[in-house]
Amino acid sequence: MKRMVVRWHIVIMIILIAGVMSYTGTRRLDIDMDVTRSLPADDPVISDAGYVMTHHPVKDRIVIDLGSSRPDVDALVEGASLVERRLAASGLFRSVGLEEYRDVFPSLIAHIMKSLPVLFSAHDLEDKVAPLLQPARVREALAENYAQLLDLEGIGQANMMAADPLGLKNLVLARMAHLAPSQNVRIVQGHLVSADGKHVLVTAEPKDSATDTTVARKIASLVRDCAAELDATFTPRGGKLTLTPVGAYRAALDNEETAKRDTRMAVVFATIGISILLLIGFPRPLLG
Repeated sequence: MKRMVVRWHIVIMIILIAGVMSYTGTRRLDIDMDVTRSLPADDPVISDAGYVMTHHPVKDRIVIDLGSSRPDVDALVEGASLVERRLAASGLFRSVGLEEYRDVFPSLIAHIMKSLPVLFSAHDLEDKVAPLLQPARVREALAENYAQLLDLEGIGQANMMAADPLGLKNLVLARMAHLAPSQNVRIVQGHLVSADGKHVLVTAEPKDSATDTTVARKIASLVRDCAAELDATFTPRGGKLTLTPVGAYRAALDNEETAKRDTRMAVVFATIGISILLLIGFPRPLLG
């Protein structure tokens, strides 16, 4: 009888050890979300497609929508500025917001003004530029420039007006209107605000691939912290900003969690099933 008790203790220990090892194995699962690694690398089409996806600027971009139940542009801009500061301070992103584009825009304007003679076709010169050279139109353009110089809007614009008094650069910029994110978006203090004043978008470019789940988890944690800080800042004022993030990082995390959950369930059920079969199939439980 004593010998049987000892044997059952051994069986229980073996079961516990097997359970701990199985649990540890499922917790250490690492899911690789880069499916392109399983594709044939010597295929030129797949290789070129992989290169495009690796270097595509939108692939890893994070877009965060800050929404308000009522039109409140000031609160939205303040909230967007708070989120941008937190994202920039995290060190996870190479660029946040429209800062990168704001830095490029003055250079674009300068390049257009230097290249105006070659930016118009003969048809454009006759149809669009010639009417601006009429005396009445010239006087009107000069009056508008003078009015702007007397207003805050004209600060720092004197050199640009002197180089292009008729505003020919605006004709070139009009061709680029399709590059704007949306026709229903306005820029307020460097932020993209919806026409109804209830939403503002914050964009960010991660330094590393957003499909790397290690990076994705850091981004998700940072976004949760930003949402909590927004609640703590604006709820006492009687307002509430809803933060909704989208991007490849969220898809990578969801896919990893789904795969891990399914794999854990499969391992657990398989372990239980095999244990039951071994215990039933052998006359001695210890041998099973």
